Amino acid sequence: MCPLNNDILLLIFDQVDKKQDCLTLLLICRQWYSLLLTKAYQSVRLGSDQIHLLVRSVQNNPEISHAIKDLSITSGWRSENDYNVEPLIDTVKQVSPGDWERWVDGLRDGEGDAWLAILTLFVTSVTSLSLNISGDSRFFLPMVARVAARDKPFDSKSVLQHLKIVELETDDLKNSYYATDCLPFLKLPSMRMFRASGLCEEQRGEPAFSKPGPRTSGVIELDFGLGPCNGRKGMNDFIAACANLEVFEYQHDDKAVWAESYVGFRPRAFYNALCTQKHSLRELRLNNTGESHSDDIDSEDDDGSVAWDDFGSLADFGQLRELHIPVRTLLQIGPHNRPPCSLDRVLPPNLELLNLAYYYQEDFGIVIENLHSLLKHKEHRFCNLREIQVQPYCVLLKPGAIPHWSNFIIPDLVQKGFTPFKEECNRLGVDFNFTKHGNHRVIRPT
Repeated sequence: MCPLNNDILLLIFDQVDKKQDCLTLLLICRQWYSLLLTKAYQSVRLGSDQIHLLVRSVQNNPEISHAIKDLSITSGWRSENDYNVEPLIDTVKQVSPGDWERWVDGLRDGEGDAWLAILTLFVTSVTSLSLNISGDSRFFLPMVARVAARDKPFDSKSVLQHLKIVELETDDLKNSYYATDCLPFLKLPSMRMFRASGLCEEQRGEPAFSKPGPRTSGVIELDFGLGPCNGRKGMNDFIAACANLEVFEYQHDDKAVWAESYVGFRPRAFYNALCTQKHSLRELRLNNTGESHSDDIDSEDDDGSVAWDDFGSLADFGQLRELHIPVRTLLQIGPHNRPPCSLDRVLPPNLELLNLAYYYQEDFGIVIENLHSLLKHKEHRFCNLREIQVQPYCVLLKPGAIPHWSNFIIPDLVQKGFTPFKEECNRLGVDFNFTKHGNHRVIRPT
């Protein structure tokens, strides 16, 4: 075989998409194996029913464990496999002396959560972790809590010490994650981004570990917009733990754990939490595509009291550049005849993009009046404003099309109502457009 330059080999290898083809190339010769091993295993994606195979591989070849940087685990069906756990028993005893028998039983039964906890002990160089597994974690999430607390023997191990990005996803409300079980991720030293769906702040007793202290976490992005979440406390423990949070997203679902209870969107709880990040928050997407607050959904506070859950002013959020938020939340339109505030009073001076979600046509007078007032202050107070978006709640469906945002049409009445404002935006150099993302009430043409 004619030898190729290593740089050329790496360029060729980058064009190989299938994981099995990448592994096959390692068998060509020793030179290729040595050169390509790290790249072949840099990103690994597998089902939870396949974790035991990867554990066996990293046991036989420690180089693989150091190569894995991005690890993605999806739910997999249990099957009849040869789960050889004997070589792992000593490791389990060492890290979990008081609970090792239950853990070993989980390994023998092929429980994905038990195997994930074992795998984490070996892949100590992983920086990105994406999981789509059951939220009822008996082994992995408790181990994360112990690692974050630096409990023995994890005080001398490098488990999860390089982890920067965590994504927790779920396709089933029965697999929701409890927020308290996920808080330890924020205590890990290298963490910078935490993303989750199916996260619920449901009450279920006191956690067995201490939550992160205020402003102790290096996380700069919290994203609870991957799927349905229910934050009855405004995700306060997550937000307040961040020292310099830059990006926050949350999309609400009224259904809590297992859809056993229904808790509406609580703007005030989120506002109180976000006030701890006035100095650093740059992007805020707050329930602009989730379920809007419903009066028939329980919105009692923990003490049983019920009050109008208003938001608050963002004028002091000096770093905020991008804002996506329901118009009724921002203007605090509730039981009042008119909103108690105006856009030019509640928006921060450095704002560049404003997205007003859930625009109802009955609010047209209030919205258009506030938008015109905002533009009057464009040159002096909002000189950085470059784009305004409006997300109508009512949209039309193209004749014969399936319900999908690309097939929705903004009603002519809405477009005509905003025409004078759009012309004013053009004159001032501000882009104005409608957005069709999010939840809508779809009107089918007759």
